[in-house]
Amino acid sequence: MSPAPSTRLATGVITTSLVVCVALVVVLLAVLLLHPASGLVVALAIAALQALLVLYALRLLGAERRAADELLGRVTAEQGVTATLEQRVAERTRDLDDAQRVLHRMWWLGQQITLELDPRRVLDRFLEAAADVAGADGAALGLLDADGTIEVAAASGLLVRLDAQRLPVVGSVMGRIIRSGGSWVAL
Repeated sequence: MSPAPSTRLATGVITTSLVVCVALVVVLLAVLLLHPASGLVVALAIAALQALLVLYALRLLGAERRAADELLGRVTAEQGVTATLEQRVAERTRDLDDAQRVLHRMWWLGQQITLELDPRRVLDRFLEAAADVAGADGAALGLLDADGTIEVAAASGLLVRLDAQRLPVVGSVMGRIIRSGGSWVAL
């Protein structure tokens, strides 16, 4: 990543000033060696040396500020990546929890079917499990008769009142579901 033009300009000015100060100190030291008694020359040499130190400190501070800005940019980018990864992990954890719940429910249903001898109770357990897996408040199983009606063979949850009823194919929600091949969601 190349530095910004203003940063390059400031670095160039500081470098040039540093070179001028070094040259000034060299000249002042030469004058001091040639004229050792001049107090003004000594004061100027000390002032030049102080200016040189100030410029050097400014250059170091500028480099430190650039390094801090670069580090801040990296930390900010890594925080964004971390937040994205944490969100994905949370989503995946929820998905896995749902899958585990469904598998546990299906295992339980398999155990119940194996142990149960009454077909009606097996059907009731199946509807309860299907409603649980789908996250529904109820489930119903209807069989289409030859006379064009639907016989509700079993129902659970909120739909238990439909159990053992006969419904028309046309004009009923269950008939619409059978005709469309879809599911029904009550709002």
